[in-house]
Amino acid sequence: MNKKFSTLLAGLALASGLFSVNAQNEAETPMLGKAAENGGYYAVKFHAGDVLTWDGSWNMTVIPSTLGAATLQLDEETAAPKTTASEWAVKEVKVNGAVAGYSLVNGDGVKLSFNLQKDESGSITGGTFAADGKGEVYIFKMKKSSGVRYMYAVIHNTELYVTQGTNNVLSLQMAASTSAGLFTVPVHAYSAEELNGIVSNGFGLQICYQDKDNNVIEYPSISGNPFTGILTAVNTGTDGVLAGDTSVYLYNEDKKQIVLTKKEWGSIGGGTTQTGYTFAVVTAKEKQALEADGQLYADKFKITSPSLAGKEPLEVLAIASAENNKELVVTSIEDVNRLTVAVNDKPCLAEYTKADSKADAPQNTWVRFGVSDQIDYAIFYDKLWNITSGSYVAAPGCDEDWVPAAEVELSVPEGQWLYIGGQTFKNRESGNTISLSGLRSVKGEADVYLSGDAKADGKITIKAAGVPGDTEAGYFAAYQANQLKQKAFNIGTVIASTGDTVYMTNTGSKIAWTKEVADAIQFRFTKVIFGTDPKTDVIKHYTDYLGLNKDKEAVVKIDTVNFYRYNLTEAASGLRLAYDEINKVYQLVKPVNDEDYESLDHFSDKYTTVVLKSKGADNYNILTGILGDALKNIIKNANLAEVDAKAGAAQWETNLEAFCNSEKLYGAHNSNSLVQADAAYNYVENDIFVIMDADNYMYRPVAALDTIKIFRDKDNYYTLYEQGRLLEVNDEVKEGFLGLEHFLDPKFAEKNPALLVDTAAGYGTWRPEYLLAVDAEVVADGWTCPFNQEHNSQAWREEHGGHCADAVKDRPYVYGRYLVNLVDSVNLANRKDCYYQDLDNTIYYRLGFVQATHIGDSLIIASTNDTINLNDNTLDKVCTFAFRYTDAERRAFRIETAYTYDVDKDGDVKAERGWIKYHNGIPVVTSNVSDAEVFDLEQMHVVPTANESIEISEVSVVAVNGAVMIKGAAGKKVAISNILGQSIATTVLTSDNETINVPAGIVVVSVEGAEAVKALVK
Repeated sequence: MNKKFSTLLAGLALASGLFSVNAQNEAETPMLGKAAENGGYYAVKFHAGDVLTWDGSWNMTVIPSTLGAATLQLDEETAAPKTTASEWAVKEVKVNGAVAGYSLVNGDGVKLSFNLQKDESGSITGGTFAADGKGEVYIFKMKKSSGVRYMYAVIHNTELYVTQGTNNVLSLQMAASTSAGLFTVPVHAYSAEELNGIVSNGFGLQICYQDKDNNVIEYPSISGNPFTGILTAVNTGTDGVLAGDTSVYLYNEDKKQIVLTKKEWGSIGGGTTQTGYTFAVVTAKEKQALEADGQLYADKFKITSPSLAGKEPLEVLAIASAENNKELVVTSIEDVNRLTVAVNDKPCLAEYTKADSKADAPQNTWVRFGVSDQIDYAIFYDKLWNITSGSYVAAPGCDEDWVPAAEVELSVPEGQWLYIGGQTFKNRESGNTISLSGLRSVKGEADVYLSGDAKADGKITIKAAGVPGDTEAGYFAAYQANQLKQKAFNIGTVIASTGDTVYMTNTGSKIAWTKEVADAIQFRFTKVIFGTDPKTDVIKHYTDYLGLNKDKEAVVKIDTVNFYRYNLTEAASGLRLAYDEINKVYQLVKPVNDEDYESLDHFSDKYTTVVLKSKGADNYNILTGILGDALKNIIKNANLAEVDAKAGAAQWETNLEAFCNSEKLYGAHNSNSLVQADAAYNYVENDIFVIMDADNYMYRPVAALDTIKIFRDKDNYYTLYEQGRLLEVNDEVKEGFLGLEHFLDPKFAEKNPALLVDTAAGYGTWRPEYLLAVDAEVVADGWTCPFNQEHNSQAWREEHGGHCADAVKDRPYVYGRYLVNLVDSVNLANRKDCYYQDLDNTIYYRLGFVQATHIGDSLIIASTNDTINLNDNTLDKVCTFAFRYTDAERRAFRIETAYTYDVDKDGDVKAERGWIKYHNGIPVVTSNVSDAEVFDLEQMHVVPTANESIEISEVSVVAVNGAVMIKGAAGKKVAISNILGQSIATTVLTSDNETINVPAGIVVVSVEGAEAVKALVK
């Protein structure tokens, strides 16, 4: 029989009153062989004298790293040991098919073993305990000598005895001086409170059997089994039953009571005439009827396990009285598995099988905790899951199981769960776990299960939500770091009572709220980098889960969620978001170094950063304090790996509960403030923010290849232009300074203020940058040499027999004089007069137009043939300009460019932003934005069109290769100029279809009586 001996012995003792456990003496203790045969757990007792008793002897206990003889600490109610370190299971050890002895393993899984001690000659003298369980001596025997039992091992024909020594430490010695014995450990009886705590408000029982290999398998079906689903227990309050223990009433999911009746199944199979009682579930009225008919045998039950360490098999007894109790068993009646109880002459024995049963047939009844007919949890491998119950969802928060559905977004990690084994799921984001025990399918309802852990109606919906992997979904991850440098955002929240969206605005003393988007703060988000390696901006959040490998074997896998931390700064001023600890509000403060920050005692965190956690489309919780300095310290102290070997990223483990412990922002609309709340998952009204792209509100856009003039906002007659004198040859201006003069002054009447707008980095984004040029020519296509214009003449080609070596085909470019900040000496042609020195010796660099070619993403300076990369939008450049709005009307602007521009020894370019200032009559670049001049602009012509044919009322202009065709304008005067206003041709047309040859590029065609238009000539 395979059922554990301690269960049977306890059942016999309690049922028939043979003896009490505490009365067990040395003569009644089994030898190791008998203990291995019976199974169960034992207290291994030692005594220096000859007499062993339960109360008066020492117990073999593993005290960390030491094997000692200790007083056994017992539970006052059950008399069972309080620690599994003192409970030992005994197993046979066979060598060459024969029993060589026995091994002992305690309830904590520690194997009894010793390392040998030897003298100088190599002779064995004893042994010491091996805490790792891998000692040389691990096979033991017992024997009697002069009426005393000893436990010993045989090594090389040498007997070594387990001996109690100094400080009660147990060791192996040559002499037998300590008696030993095995005492059965008392069973553990479960109270109603313990049973109802196994799952949410209840427990379940699985009725199983052992196959020939001792595998425990649940019966596929049992007739007459009331112990299905989630059961609940109620203490009966009846003391004195079963040696002072309290029995329980049991109820099923329908709140009906489980009872044992005197009604019988009939003849038991196998030719016997025995019968078996049947169980029933009854209402209170039906129970009364059974009692009245004398058909109620028992309504009380006792559920016990063999010890603290061995929870199985459970013993389920139906209790009629102290003398009349029966254990439930499964028996086969007419080839049907049926539930009944053991008969009186075989109390508590769980072995009803046919005499002719096959070797693989059930050998006994084995009861364990678990819900009958539950699903195979392996169906949850390798997927993400949404878990709901009625109007509730599984809670990501670290101290609860269910929250209202409105508080969790199911499409992102906070609402996604991974299966980690047993009956447990782990939240993908927080690491919180939830136990969903006893899941059983609901017929006709896909993804719906019954469970005692359900929040509503006993049902849980578990729906697939994707697959684990490596993802940034669920966080503000749409932009890379270099893209964020070109973006700005408004942050708003919804007022619940009105439905209005209000946005963060700066009052100077706090962050408040406004309905006007134009008054909203425009934030820039900068990813926080840990250290100097830009790869360490991402935090990789790992969660373990169960999946299948290629061989369909269950293995532990890792899911990875990536998120970032950001600094939030006001885009215009660079002021940083920070929390005022005294006034309990957020402010924008000037960024300072760490030392200065220490003096700002209002602001507690000099590393004010946020994590943006999605709550749906464009909606986010804004979390603060996720890891913060703790992450830096963890990395510094190497408690976590600083860098992932493959991805180069800072790591953080689930059990740190960083999200649960973080704080978050919320909008206190009643006080018109942005304030702070505790815990990411605590529900707080107005804690969801909308993050809106502010691209259209920051910088003034200009059409590509348009012609503009730029003038002072306060006096629009002061206009920027090329004033000459930077480089003149034979009175011809080759390269000129940027000037700003009053164009009503007669001496400037002939000056041309036209500037060609050419595109650079960020065109069409939050911060478009432009090149500004004069005397420019747009070359549309053809074989051209962009670096040596003289090579493009027909005479040169005839002289040299064709195109130059570096000519390109069908690659447009623009050739002209481009405006640059003359701080970059590469572009100065070694001139010394390219800066202005004030009386206080402050140097301001001037701006000038230098000959250059814009082709692709490069601007090539003609004087040096150096190239400026225009595609790098991570820094300002000396040749690019951006027009940042200064007014709510989005009209006037300051002109941004590079203030300094350096190339270090490694070739890395570094730049500091500057602005154009009008200083003592000269346009210069300043590093102080408050000193910058405010400008406005106007377009000098309509926006260039890509159409080759342009209608001007009844007149049409068609661009062809090397010419324009003008139709419907006979007798009218036509003027053609380039985009800088320089005349190309003037004539009176003599027909309604006339062709005029013009150079390739954009030309302006003015027909008498019609609006001027632009045409692109190839």
